[in-house]
Amino acid sequence: ASFTILTSQAKYLLGLRLPRSHGPGSLVTTWSHIFRNIHQTNLCDLLTSLLCLLVLLPTKELNERFKSKLKAPIPTELFVVVAATLASHFGRLHDRYGTSIAGPIPTGFLPPRAPDWSLVPRVAADAVAISVIGFAITVSLSEMFAKKHGYAVRANQEMYAIGFCNIIPSFFHCFTTSAALAKTLVKESTGCQTQVSGVVTALVLSLVLLVVAPLFYSLQKSVLGVITIVNLRGALLKFKDLPAMWRAGR
Repeated sequence: ASFTILTSQAKYLLGLRLPRSHGPGSLVTTWSHIFRNIHQTNLCDLLTSLLCLLVLLPTKELNERFKSKLKAPIPTELFVVVAATLASHFGRLHDRYGTSIAGPIPTGFLPPRAPDWSLVPRVAADAVAISVIGFAITVSLSEMFAKKHGYAVRANQEMYAIGFCNIIPSFFHCFTTSAALAKTLVKESTGCQTQVSGVVTALVLSLVLLVVAPLFYSLQKSVLGVITIVNLRGALLKFKDLPAMWRAGR
């Protein structure tokens, strides 16, 4: 899962505009597209990615090493996003070097509306598959972090929560809700431990959707890609467990 997320973000680090691959073998197809188009790498996006990596990786390690002494983790991602947005805007990186940016982001909420029931026959089969996979991923991630931090998870309670998180937002044109590895790792690595973090996230997102979103027009997509990949480092380091697991039981 970590490598799949890494693959999806790699094109943004290089500033490549590639078609999205679907279906079986999409992982191999994506890397094939990347290597075949590597000569089209946007040097400005690549340089931005390297600079962000040089800033984020050491500060992440410092946060991890001194987390017992710090009252709160250093919000390096926030500083990087603000600095990168200002540099891209005033440096006119998109106009001068053709960097890939966030572009116009619409603000406000859509009014509630009942779902279109005529679509049910066309989406029912996919909806069942998505619900089962979403539930499985959510419970798996919950148990993974519960084991890491020493608490218990009840699968039925998680199922009720996911149900309500999808029924209510369905009237507001929201995406299907389930746990996501990249987002969960970002929150876990920045020290989030309780549901209060969800409330804070919701308030910040509301502020972004209603007011702040247009300010991120010039933010390079490579910056967001780097932030996602840096926060995957904990999961990617799990690859080091493979030799021991192989010796324990093939």
